[in-house]
Amino acid sequence: MPRGRVRDVRTDRRLSAKHIHIGAVTLYRRGSAWYVYYREDGRSRRLRASRKRREAERIAAEINAQISAGLRSTFGYDKVSVEAVAPKWLEYQELVQRCSIATIDRYRSAIRHLLRFVRATRPNMTIDRLTTDVAEEFVRHLRTVKISPNGSSGAKKRLMRDKGVLHVLRTCRTLVNYAARHRHTPPYATNPFTDLRIERMKIEDKKRIILFTQAEEAAFLEACPPWEFRVFFTLAFTGMRPGELRHLLVEDVDLETRTAHIRCHPDLGWHTKTRKERRVYLFDELLGVVKEAIAGRSSGPVFLARRYANRGDAPPLHDTDRRDLALEYERRVEAEAAADRGASRRRAETRAAKSLWGDMGMVNPSAIRKRFMVVAKKLGRPEMTSPYVFRHGMATAMQEADVDPFVRKEIIGHTSLEMTGRYTHTASVTLARGMKQAAELRQEALKVARHRMADGALARAAGA
Repeated sequence: MPRGRVRDVRTDRRLSAKHIHIGAVTLYRRGSAWYVYYREDGRSRRLRASRKRREAERIAAEINAQISAGLRSTFGYDKVSVEAVAPKWLEYQELVQRCSIATIDRYRSAIRHLLRFVRATRPNMTIDRLTTDVAEEFVRHLRTVKISPNGSSGAKKRLMRDKGVLHVLRTCRTLVNYAARHRHTPPYATNPFTDLRIERMKIEDKKRIILFTQAEEAAFLEACPPWEFRVFFTLAFTGMRPGELRHLLVEDVDLETRTAHIRCHPDLGWHTKTRKERRVYLFDELLGVVKEAIAGRSSGPVFLARRYANRGDAPPLHDTDRRDLALEYERRVEAEAAADRGASRRRAETRAAKSLWGDMGMVNPSAIRKRFMVVAKKLGRPEMTSPYVFRHGMATAMQEADVDPFVRKEIIGHTSLEMTGRYTHTASVTLARGMKQAAELRQEALKVARHRMADGALARAAGA
């Protein structure tokens, strides 16, 4: 054999250790395998190519072509375990995207299902090994998982609903997208959760949204004590989220222009869900309810906690200047951060804001839901447990009133018409009106029906 020539590794173990250069890629043999070496983005990359020289040369040539064209190489990524990527992604969502702490907690709960699955089936698996086959196996696993509703430890466990499965899969898809942006997956690989075509998955066990009829809504409000009436009437006729109602300040209400501004209060540690401001018009009855809730005060939350509103007691930070409140908030943030150095500053801010608004007299987060359940139970509707029914009812009422869809989106406070559509439930009377209007445009066919009805043909056919 000529000097310097290399045979196939399967037929000749006595191979030359001479390096082979293919453009910017160096091919060399170590042991019984061929390796490639090259530099990309200022970093050295060494990897095992193949036991066969020809296959190794093909891989080296492919890498060289990609680098020469200014593209990422096929192997231009860093292998990282799924468990190592997850906390980095959660930190990115919290500190870069500035998602709310509640949203971060929902993401963490969703990713926890993936981490448990990986630990049980593929310990220490790197995220580049998360293929479509693995994702499909994960979906089959989720279909067997039992969870506690609302995370309550004392509740009876049930199988995860279809919407819960979709939430977990969408969260995992976002996690893999993050890993791809940070070059932890092969450059030309697709997202396995995208390959699942999540949007086409059927939702068969969706929890039904039950709205109040007009009579039930009136009976509910009639059964409310004064404090509950003010809160639930405002929710019913503004479409506010309960959190928005709790953080509505007296200074956010302009009684002269009859406008309530739902806005962020960053100096006091609170933001709306969409981070956007919107206005709500106060018609006569709503204006009267808001005035009664304010009761001549010049500061503080519009809707005080029951113990302050009913007894007339003043909250600890009653009539405190807005600037002083902002300073107090910063002081509490620093105190919370110092008390728990292991937690992020965002969580310190969340705890500080909760205690600050509580001392300002804000309604407790769970109080509105609990009082809603008490009144609903009195009416014989114990299955209705969420005041969000009023938000759905407002969206539906605006559709029945033919309110412009973009105006409906603005009033409800959504970022898209699609989301407003999810909150809108067409009433039977609206369906009937729409079908009658469509039928009136088809007069010729209606004439045939009337003629046959007059002849009794339809009646006989119905009887048969």
